[in-house]
Amino acid sequence: MSESAPHRRSLPLIGQVGGGRSRATCRLRCGDACFHPAPNTSDNAYFGDIFQKVVSRRSALRTSAVTAGAGALGFAALSPAFADRGPNRPKPNPRATFHSVLPNNDDQVTVPKGYDQHVIIRWGEPVLPGAPEFDLDNQTAEAQARQFGYNCDYVGFHQLDDDRALLWVNHEYTNEDLMFAGYPGGDEADPEQIRTAMAAHGGSLVEIER
Repeated sequence: MSESAPHRRSLPLIGQVGGGRSRATCRLRCGDACFHPAPNTSDNAYFGDIFQKVVSRRSALRTSAVTAGAGALGFAALSPAFADRGPNRPKPNPRATFHSVLPNNDDQVTVPKGYDQHVIIRWGEPVLPGAPEFDLDNQTAEAQARQFGYNCDYVGFHQLDDDRALLWVNHEYTNEDLMFAGYPGGDEADPEQIRTAMAAHGGSLVEIER
């Protein structure tokens, strides 16, 4: 990455950054790597420019291929053999369809018409025997080790039967500023809070039942 290439962006304090990612995600996952000066100050070409040229070329080739394919399909569609393919006719797309949710600033989860949403499990809810009830103001590492972790990133759903399923959730990172009231951070952080945050990482595998 060349030093002279455009690699700096304004850094918002709150809200979202490029691609819709949470501002906190950039800070906690990689330390805002995208917003730091490029470490390579050589005269080599900027990788972003090289990549963009490759993408543009591939897009042009793909468009040509699609156009050619559409032309061939047009000729084939005139054929009686294509019009009546019997059991080999294309099947309808089985994927669910719905009307997209319009952009809004509502402080709630908004789902399409005909759908609803429910909270399955929350941070701090018991997942192992002997887990205490969640206490936001007195959370400990020992308690957190038996409770549902923080920050539901990747979520996997595996159906067992009509009424039971397994739910895997990846607790990718923690935000101590939100977890603990008045969290000082740095050398002033409470060691127990640090251990609690560490225990909130990892993953949870829970069985859910209708």
